[in-house]
Amino acid sequence: MIDCLEHLTAAFPQEGSIWATNISVRDNGRGSVTGKARDQASVLAGYDRMKNDLKFSKATVDYIRQGTGSSAGQSTFSISFIFKL
Repeated sequence: MIDCLEHLTAAFPQEGSIWATNISVRDNGRGSVTGKARDQASVLAGYDRMKNDLKFSKATVDYIRQGTGSSAGQSTFSISFIFKL
């Protein structure tokens, strides 16, 4: 599963515009990553990098939600995927 974490890390830019809060990967490679981002564009950019990585298949954005109140400047997201073991 360390290989999966390495590929997820590569999908998220290093400037800190998107970060994971929870990562789940099953033994069969099905997984999901939830987290927060500065904006929707950052989530979609990470999603695009996952789709272009041959180790991921069936990457799907489950949701992107704009924060409210004190979190108004952030989006929360969930992306499901299958990691090819």
